[in-house]
Amino acid sequence: MFRQIKSAIIWAYIWRFRKLLFKLAIIALLIFIIQYFYADVVEYLRYSHRENKIFEALLLKWGAIVALLVIAIYFIAQALKKEPAKIMQKDKKVTIPKKLSKKEIRQRAQEIIESKSRDSREILRRIDAYTL
Repeated sequence: MFRQIKSAIIWAYIWRFRKLLFKLAIIALLIFIIQYFYADVVEYLRYSHRENKIFEALLLKWGAIVALLVIAIYFIAQALKKEPAKIMQKDKKVTIPKKLSKKEIRQRAQEIIESKSRDSREILRRIDAYTL
């Protein structure tokens, strides 16, 4: 049972970050392609006796890889950036204010308690009417 739960959690995270994982896979593929081209260019430069250009090719390769890594870090930061808390209430989104005073918190709590007690009284009244 634990394996099923672990698998479900892993697949939930994969589904949640699927766009990010796809972008990171593309970036990894691009890094492998850059490495392949670099090896081909170095081989060509050695055969054509231009070994002094290998350093420039190396700088170009690492510049491209560092740029791709910076893009990957940007994508990860955007995916993990926290959004404001939202509550769904009867098909409308309500954002929760950041700071409330103690008085406002007490008022909201009292309103919630009163609405819940009204709802429970109404339910009990309906149950009593149904049983009679």
